[in-house]
Amino acid sequence: SRGGSLRYIDKDLAEILSNLITTDKKHSLDFDFNKIQSLTDSKSFGCGWSKVINGSWFKDLYSWGEGMYPAENLKAENILDWKDNIWHIEHEGFPPRNPINVKYYSWFDRYVASNSGGSHHAAMVVYQSVRDGLEYKREAVIKQLSIDPGTVEILDKNYYSFIFQIKTLNKETRIYTSEYEFTDALKDFGQNRHTILKPVNYVSNIKLVFIPKDALKTNSETFRNWFHSAISCGKIISLPDYLKNPAHYHTLHYSHEVDSITLGDPSRKFKLKGDS
Repeated sequence: SRGGSLRYIDKDLAEILSNLITTDKKHSLDFDFNKIQSLTDSKSFGCGWSKVINGSWFKDLYSWGEGMYPAENLKAENILDWKDNIWHIEHEGFPPRNPINVKYYSWFDRYVASNSGGSHHAAMVVYQSVRDGLEYKREAVIKQLSIDPGTVEILDKNYYSFIFQIKTLNKETRIYTSEYEFTDALKDFGQNRHTILKPVNYVSNIKLVFIPKDALKTNSETFRNWFHSAISCGKIISLPDYLKNPAHYHTLHYSHEVDSITLGDPSRKFKLKGDS
């Protein structure tokens, strides 16, 4: 087992992993702001000192804007609010002098924008834009990320690769019942040439395992039987299967610890001036 940097792992595996994701960059002068679904930088995502229900509890910016309780300086009732929210994002997180940097994750069909603040107002802009058919377009540099199917096939041909989740420390026995027993067992399967990598900035404590198919010490049929049995029992996830259809495996909503809960207006209906 080796560290997480590609510099310290097997050269063949490093080449495969470095080619898994392809990148295509394009420049747009009229990117529609309401396409943005996630933001990279926000104090409101339940981490650090601000443990409150906020943006990360919604599936996208539109839903967050829709669910946000209207305040005097943060609402989407009319065109004045629309202009006010745009003013805020242009002075807080999306200055007009710079193009917006956007990453499009094709396997999730999701646009993620880089920002330095203004997340609440950005959510309101996206929400009001869709609700009222208003347009707000900006210059943007869009980096499209895609999983390369050919590289997935190369990985599948040369390695047994899978994902497994580390169990937490048993408070009574003070024993880790998953990671160390499991990695010790891997040494019995292969010639100690397996590689274990830990994803960076991922919410769950998972690890990726790669075993060269030409490095098995045990009978290959015996190992394949164990491998497919572990997959069918839900103990591990085949990495090639995951890469071919990531959305199939992402079924749990992200959540985080909270210190307080503020309930919003459940109806989210506004009366315009002059309405009875």
